[in-house]
Amino acid sequence: MRSLIMAVVAGLVATCLAPAVLAQDGTGGDPHPVPKPVVADEKPPAKADDARPEAGEPAKDGDATQAGEPAKSGEPGAGRSKEDAAPRAVKRGDPVRRDLSAYRLRVGDTFDVIVYLHEELTRLGITVPGNGEIAFPPIGKINLRDKTVFEVGAEIRLRLREEDFLTDPKVDCVITSYAPRMVYLVGAVHGTVSLPPHKNVRLLELLAMSGSLGNPLADFSRVTVKRYGPDGSSYNIDISVSDILERNVEEKNVVIFEGDYIIIRQLEEATPLSSDFVYILGKVRTPGRHPVVKGRTGFTLTKLIALAGDFDEFANRSKVTVIRKTDTGRQRFVVDFDEIIEGKRPDVDLSADDLVYVPESFF
Repeated sequence: MRSLIMAVVAGLVATCLAPAVLAQDGTGGDPHPVPKPVVADEKPPAKADDARPEAGEPAKDGDATQAGEPAKSGEPGAGRSKEDAAPRAVKRGDPVRRDLSAYRLRVGDTFDVIVYLHEELTRLGITVPGNGEIAFPPIGKINLRDKTVFEVGAEIRLRLREEDFLTDPKVDCVITSYAPRMVYLVGAVHGTVSLPPHKNVRLLELLAMSGSLGNPLADFSRVTVKRYGPDGSSYNIDISVSDILERNVEEKNVVIFEGDYIIIRQLEEATPLSSDFVYILGKVRTPGRHPVVKGRTGFTLTKLIALAGDFDEFANRSKVTVIRKTDTGRQRFVVDFDEIIEGKRPDVDLSADDLVYVPESFF
């Protein structure tokens, strides 16, 4: 009887202690747990795949993809939704930047493939051909076009290992020269400029690279960038380089793309057959016929004297005569040039076929 009582007591004690034991070893818990308070602003820990810029945060360099195109695997922007990957809409002619984040091989590029400890597999001076394919013994043909050198190196390593030529190949690909990326200058300045592959070049810098900014025949107030879109259609961007230089209108200093045509017109004074002329005689250093130069202001007497190389030593500056043909006959008026220079009277606007005579001073 005593042993029976002891067994019943031991059973009751074990039943009371069981929840506490379970709570200590992690396999159980409080039989009456208190609910954890819910915090409204509490967020679950962010997963690595969920990392992306917050709304309104500017995208990092290299995150932008072409409008309407999903990012390719392995490129910046891969794994994001279409809305996240879509960049800001770009208007035609905006000074957008070229994508320099991942250089892809193109026809004419030259590179080396180095297989370490295996000189028989190393190849130097490979030029990307027109069809983009090369033979690379012993693994066969490789397509190079539009691939990065890292992708080419990874493909060579994989195929050498999978086809049992090498167990652990070490391969490097290095670009040694780039195919030219041409921009064409036409008009008063003609020639070509090759864009650097890893740098954005703006219009002002490109004109400086071409050596054309000092050309006296070029009208830099009327420059046109002719650009072709992906669908082959073209559009024009009209730019005044004078505004960039003199008024610091930097938004007109657009980034130049490969294949752009930079059209630079001639000054009208440089095309005599299509220009109007005025004539100056007498005591100036360069008498004769001079073109009417049209600019932001009219063509005036002071401009003509400057084109004529200034007055001669014995010129009578106070009696400069302007003779003009009109529908009612010839008009003749005398001007004191020094009064114009001193601001005592306005400059004289000249018209086509005006004749200016500078007499000699005898005193």
